[in-house]
Amino acid sequence: MKKIFITYFFYSLYFTITLNAQKLATEHTLFQGTLENGFKYTVKENSKPTNRSELRLVIKVGSINEDDDQKGVAHFIEHLAFNGTKHFSHNSLIKYLESIGIKFGQHLNAHTGYEETVYKLTIPLEKDNLEKSFLIFRDWADALNFNPKEFEKERGVILEEARSSNTLGLRLYNKSKHTILNNSKFLNRLPIGDKKTIKNISLKRVKDFYTKWYRPELMHFIAVGDFNPSRVEKLIKKNFSSLKNTNNIQRISHNIPDVNHTQVLSLTDPELTSNSLSVQYIDETIYPRNHKDIKDGVIEGIIYNLFNLKAEEQALKENPYATTIVLKNQKISNKKGSYAFAVTYREGNALNALNELYKIIFSFQKNGFSEENLNLVKKHRLALNEKKHKRLSDIKSKKIISSLVNSAINNSIFVDYEEKYQLKKKYLEEISLSEVETKFKQIIKIQNRVITFFTTNNCKISKKETLASIAHAKKNLIDYKKIKKIPKKLLDENLTHQKISHKNYFKKVDIYEFILENGIKINFKKTNFTKNKLILYATSFGGTSLYSLNQLQPAKKASHFVQKSGIGKFSSVDIIKLLASKDVSVSLNISKLSESIYVTANVVDVESMFELIYLKVQQSKIEKIPADNYKQYLKDRVQKEDKNPKIKFQKERSLFYYKHNPRIQYDTPQTIDKLNNTQMINIFKDRFSDMNNFTFFIVGDIEVEDLELLISKYLGNLPIKHRKESFIEREKPFLQGKQQFIKAYNNENISNIEILFKSKLQFTKKTKILLNMMSSILNIKLRELIREEKSGIYGISVKNFIARIGKKNSNIKIKFSCDPKRKEELIALVYETIDRIKRESITQKELNIYQKKFQKKYEIDIKENTYWLLNMIYSHQENSEIEDILKVPNIINRITTKEIMQIANNVFLNNILQSELNPKLPL
Repeated sequence: MKKIFITYFFYSLYFTITLNAQKLATEHTLFQGTLENGFKYTVKENSKPTNRSELRLVIKVGSINEDDDQKGVAHFIEHLAFNGTKHFSHNSLIKYLESIGIKFGQHLNAHTGYEETVYKLTIPLEKDNLEKSFLIFRDWADALNFNPKEFEKERGVILEEARSSNTLGLRLYNKSKHTILNNSKFLNRLPIGDKKTIKNISLKRVKDFYTKWYRPELMHFIAVGDFNPSRVEKLIKKNFSSLKNTNNIQRISHNIPDVNHTQVLSLTDPELTSNSLSVQYIDETIYPRNHKDIKDGVIEGIIYNLFNLKAEEQALKENPYATTIVLKNQKISNKKGSYAFAVTYREGNALNALNELYKIIFSFQKNGFSEENLNLVKKHRLALNEKKHKRLSDIKSKKIISSLVNSAINNSIFVDYEEKYQLKKKYLEEISLSEVETKFKQIIKIQNRVITFFTTNNCKISKKETLASIAHAKKNLIDYKKIKKIPKKLLDENLTHQKISHKNYFKKVDIYEFILENGIKINFKKTNFTKNKLILYATSFGGTSLYSLNQLQPAKKASHFVQKSGIGKFSSVDIIKLLASKDVSVSLNISKLSESIYVTANVVDVESMFELIYLKVQQSKIEKIPADNYKQYLKDRVQKEDKNPKIKFQKERSLFYYKHNPRIQYDTPQTIDKLNNTQMINIFKDRFSDMNNFTFFIVGDIEVEDLELLISKYLGNLPIKHRKESFIEREKPFLQGKQQFIKAYNNENISNIEILFKSKLQFTKKTKILLNMMSSILNIKLRELIREEKSGIYGISVKNFIARIGKKNSNIKIKFSCDPKRKEELIALVYETIDRIKRESITQKELNIYQKKFQKKYEIDIKENTYWLLNMIYSHQENSEIEDILKVPNIINRITTKEIMQIANNVFLNNILQSELNPKLPL
């Protein structure tokens, strides 16, 4: 027996070593290499989207590499890269890129992290764009200008970025980071930098960092796009081979030491509006390098699913202390992460909520998981693995390059798609319950544990109380292996196929129109933009506009309460389990002017999708316990949300500007208590009882014959009423002329400015395009003046709205944040810029730039399911021809400079709301 045991031991040891030794294969379609100077590159051909390329330059240094007097310099250099290089002086780089259809911030950007700086560019592949892009990246690598004037301008921009970054999340992070970062260098570094350092840093010290760390041996260039990889590889060698390593200073490996005991922290902030806690088990991050890493990743994924499946049941408990519980992974650094349990709770219940969390944890630790749920989760993850594999050819270049950048930063393997798919499939089929339970126990035994309470009442919870609550959770544990059996089918009814009474085909746009015998209308476009994917949207006019004041709140809330409950004989958790192996999402909603159904699904699961639509329309319900819990959540939220200056400000501004219109109703504890479940479900059912007034829009990869069978069976049997409805136009009179709304609520030294121009334009496709184009022009002009020239802001947005249905209603909204001392100056510049656009026509050259940008966007959009779905909906709402979707390029090309000026004069009128959310006085 001893001999058998020894033999088994060595066999197990051998198997483990072999598994570890099996190195993963790198994706075979990659072109990878290292130049003589140490410069690395990765190139991958990908045709989604066509004629586009994603380019990235990864510099493997960030804020962690700064000296003590350089805090923020890595980020400063990233900014300066857009303010002048050898071949592009001042801001000519941005102007050139915008001239070829690139949008600053969306297609041209960069980020600085603790351990890396990444420059990003998305380009259309035409003419010599690719060659010029390499010139730009070469300049970023070793030819920044460091112009003193531009340096001083950008200093102001970065200080404004720091001002706007001072959010609730950052403040809480700064208060808690010592617990997870220990005494590592990470503790005293933040990519945005130190304000005092940024204010006083010399140009020389910034250049010192660039000279020291921007070296080819620390660089990795990545290109993914619709190009010839060999051509790109030649361009890499041509542009980057001559880069020199100016020194051989080595980066210090900055690890975060383990604490190996439990740390407990209580945090609060004036703007915190909800109570929560987190429990983090901190561990080393393992990146996929061998077969065992893939297997461990699969096991961890199973654990997240198994735990969260049970945690979902919190909503079904009567008056739970922990209102939500979820387990997820959380990144700390490139080498450290955590298994993080996140919990929300009602005020005063922190320790009870922690106790509830650990009752679940200890139950799984002691009794394990159920075999039935494991099989359910495996089925779900196998289906997910299959879906990803089938859609490999549909992966967008942006997603691929994001993964390649992560691999470059972490020196991990970009695993061969086929091998990864086969390994995940193999392990999902083979992994045993005992392996999952063993891994879960290992997680809970991690000594480096951080427990953080985020409280709205500044309650301090001691380590002693915390550990006592956790210890108490071990008593009277429930064995969650015992689970309720649920039926395997969603729908038991035997539905018969109903007649399709009308069928039409629009050849130009390849769209089918069906009308069922019950009056339901369906527009369908078959696409292969995303394989095996389908999206559906159904809409009917009416919405909350039909309800009187005393019914308005129940009408607004009804769909939210329905979403918290189950369907028919199933609870919400039953539905999760029934759909565990399927890729289906269905939501029904009641909005101001309409009611709608929104669905996404894998085509393999399309019948389940229609079953779910049928059930949600026919058998939706509001259950008492989930409803009571949701009401309590709403009450807790509303009692705290006015602590958030922005929420308080927005409420008061809306009531002021719209003259306290009675249809503008905000939640109070009293209005929530008055919500009646019966009234809400009756309103909900009524809104979805006349399905013959709905039009369905379906876009995706399904054959028309298959769809006809499904719509005739499931949509053909939906309820109808012989009523004709539309929405009620309920105007909200507003204060005429120029109005100001100014409040001093901000807790930080920042002013949030918003200028709203109200107008009454009639909707047409051309008017909307003109508004979009004019907004883009104004946005760029304001950015160039207020950010780049005056250094007064970090970002500014110009948004427009025009109502597609109902009475004429349009507006332009301009938003930015700034130093309170400069708000009058900057607001004046906004008005001056608007006046210039109204008086002076832009040049034809400028217009060509904007036309190019919109054309390039259209080229991408027209090959997206969502774009077709939205435009099919818009055509229905506007009562316009579906073929108008194809007219957009011609409309864009025919826009004139005079029309841009005219639309500015039509929208920038005298009805203005200028609002300012300023800091509390005194600061």
